[in-house]
Amino acid sequence: RLDRHADLAGEFAYGLYLLAGLAMVGTLGAILKPTMTTPAASLLGVATTGILFSAAAIAQSGGEIRHVAGAHSPSQSRPVPVAGDFTGAEPPILRLLTAAQYRQSIAKIFSPEITIPDRFPPALRRSGLIALGRSKETITPSGMERYIGMATSVAQQAVSGDHRARLIPCGRSAGSAEVDRCDQVFLQRVASELFRRKVGAEEIAERLEILEKAAPDQATGTPATQAVLTSLLLSPEFLFRVEQVSPKLLGGEVQALADETLAAKISYLLINDAPDQELREAAARGELQDDQLLARQVDRLLGSSEIRKGLRAFFSDMLRLSDLGQASKDVSIYPAFDRALVDDSREQTLLVLMNHLLDQDRDYRDLFTTSSTYLNRTLGPVYRVPVSSESDWELRDFPPGHIRSGILSHPSFHIQHSHADRSSATLRGQFVRETLLCQPVPPAPADVDFSLFDDDQNPVHATARDRLSAHSSEGSCRACHRLTDPIGLGLEVFDAVGQLRDRENGSIIDVSGELDGVEFRDSAELGQAIRNHPGLAPCLVETLYRYAAGREISDGEIGTIQRLQADFATTGYRILPLLRAISLSQAFRKGSLAEQLPVANAPKPASQRL
Repeated sequence: RLDRHADLAGEFAYGLYLLAGLAMVGTLGAILKPTMTTPAASLLGVATTGILFSAAAIAQSGGEIRHVAGAHSPSQSRPVPVAGDFTGAEPPILRLLTAAQYRQSIAKIFSPEITIPDRFPPALRRSGLIALGRSKETITPSGMERYIGMATSVAQQAVSGDHRARLIPCGRSAGSAEVDRCDQVFLQRVASELFRRKVGAEEIAERLEILEKAAPDQATGTPATQAVLTSLLLSPEFLFRVEQVSPKLLGGEVQALADETLAAKISYLLINDAPDQELREAAARGELQDDQLLARQVDRLLGSSEIRKGLRAFFSDMLRLSDLGQASKDVSIYPAFDRALVDDSREQTLLVLMNHLLDQDRDYRDLFTTSSTYLNRTLGPVYRVPVSSESDWELRDFPPGHIRSGILSHPSFHIQHSHADRSSATLRGQFVRETLLCQPVPPAPADVDFSLFDDDQNPVHATARDRLSAHSSEGSCRACHRLTDPIGLGLEVFDAVGQLRDRENGSIIDVSGELDGVEFRDSAELGQAIRNHPGLAPCLVETLYRYAAGREISDGEIGTIQRLQADFATTGYRILPLLRAISLSQAFRKGSLAEQLPVANAPKPASQRL
């Protein structure tokens, strides 16, 4: 809606100037020439009407941004298209590789032993997901300096020492001509893997030719190989995932994605990595346009151990576990907080997710009531339970309905959704509403006075519930806080690092509340209420599809989303069938003929290739 508001403002702005000019002409004409009064009045009326309609369109789109009634609603409330799985196509997009995807590509193509300087630019989160931010990001000059440093380091390591001996088939003892030929074969293979498409020998030859003209002293042997490899690592075709369409029409102006594009899209969704050799070869043979052959490849990836990487990447993005490193706490209040707690709490949640969704193949909703978790020596003191192993993780089962049930009892959740010096019922409730239930929470007005709530030593308002009740009594705050606070207050038994407590400032913490008509007495019952909430499972489907597509859901895809939501319920809310259904859906495999991006292997100036 922000984009739509900006587009309307841009489209109508020049029209408003023109209409205002016409109004001035009409007014001056009526004043200077009374005989022109009637035509001038008509001109003024037309201009005024146009101005009012233009301003109304802009104002309405702006109002939808602010008010809940106009905000995003779950797809189940939208009308289902009459026919077809989907009714339109979004234009193909460019997606900047994430830091994890960059690292995994380097490890797969070269060696896991290649070290990469941690110089990635900060990630942009859009609509709750880094995956959506990546489709809107560009590389700034300072960001390009970082990528140049990383590319130079990777290339230098790859063509020297032990790495060269493993990666390039010809040793230095061979003749110079043979070494150069082997280097070119190596570069051609690496370029195909980096660009996720077939690269011909002529492309490598062009890069070497440019290098020879630019730096003749580096145009042979290792310097040339390193320089060209650096250029490949800096190419937009590696740093960005470029979507292309194939000549095959699915209907109207909607086309199937090109084989290589579809291979990359499926691979990054399922294993968060570039396509492996088998998938690239299947794409080269045109097999991914065949439903059965495509399903065979999808099932192969779903059954591989690599699927863990894909699921870890998705839930790290959705649950914002990738942002945990930015958290900070006042160690004088929370002495248990350190980097080890941050890292291990993230890993704990991911281990529980993998065990629950993959190893046990269980219902996604049960994540919010599960009594099983993983503990190690770092988390033992936070949970106040002994851990026998010095270095390994231990699977621990608490009694059903225990206060530590569900992933919302994990320290990773409370560390992230709390302040540096205290917990935050509002932040926790907002996360549940927006991320888990897909229910938007309006932003706080700019002039809100937080002084009462910030006074956590107030003798009259001792607990967070007391302070929030007083704070949210103001009319401008009430609408937002009634959405978030009942949820967050049900989790107040956990402090800002996830340790249990039953009192705050000497007063007993009341954790009872109500979630959309369902009452709960404690955090365990809150987890049960979230587990049974009708918006929980549909929200996951929407989020996973947006993550897979790298953009918002279009109106033409509403039918697909609703079918995926129904299938998710039919399969017992299991994650692997959902991933399979998304990967094989026509909506996921489509592109727009009219707005396709430049073809990756189209002729281009040699200077652009380098």
